[in-house]
Amino acid sequence: HLNIQGDPAEVLEGLLQALEGRNRRKIEKRGKVVRDLHEETFRQYALKAQEGASDVPLSPHWVSYQLKKVLGDEAIVVNEYDNGMRPFMSRLPGHYFCNPHAGYLGWGLGTALGLKLALPHKVIVATVGDGSYIFSVPTACHAVSAAYGLPVLTVVYNNRCWNAVRRATLSLYPQGWAARAETCPLSELPLGHFEKVCEAFGGHGEMVQRPEELIPALERALKAVNGGRQALVNVLCRAV
Repeated sequence: HLNIQGDPAEVLEGLLQALEGRNRRKIEKRGKVVRDLHEETFRQYALKAQEGASDVPLSPHWVSYQLKKVLGDEAIVVNEYDNGMRPFMSRLPGHYFCNPHAGYLGWGLGTALGLKLALPHKVIVATVGDGSYIFSVPTACHAVSAAYGLPVLTVVYNNRCWNAVRRATLSLYPQGWAARAETCPLSELPLGHFEKVCEAFGGHGEMVQRPEELIPALERALKAVNGGRQALVNVLCRAV
């Protein structure tokens, strides 16, 4: 061991200069392995997503794959749904936010509004399930969006249930009463026309029920957001 005393900034700068060029070949080799692994993972996710291209109700993974095509890399996504979104999102730092360990159900819409307030020049997209949309107090969020000029695009993956609750219950009690029931109690939701909530506050709202409707609806919603209006696309998805 070698003890070095000195000004921290100067010592660190000297260390960086001394290390420059060392193990560069090893670093580049490892970087290629990581990049190749990432590309193969993305390819596998894309193949899986495309398997659901004709599903009705829509496949949430396919919806995410199409959403990526429409958004590109510059949009910031706040994701609060198990929709296979992560592989398709931007590779730019600070452009994808998902469930925090200290978070709670319904945090997504408020976070999206905060990001729009901080970064008004960016397109902000909130991807949520119907259950988490309900928990976000959407009337308050849409009202704030309208009052303060914070146009955010919300995409609701509407599978008409709190699927995380259902999955957790069935995984713990696979032979239990809930598993034997015709429907899992306290997890099924009626069909919500959430696009109407957004429209009530002057926003653009659409419901998507078939695959061929998705991209045109997303493009119209994105056009509305770029024009200064909040928008919501309510996509009827199957539970996964």
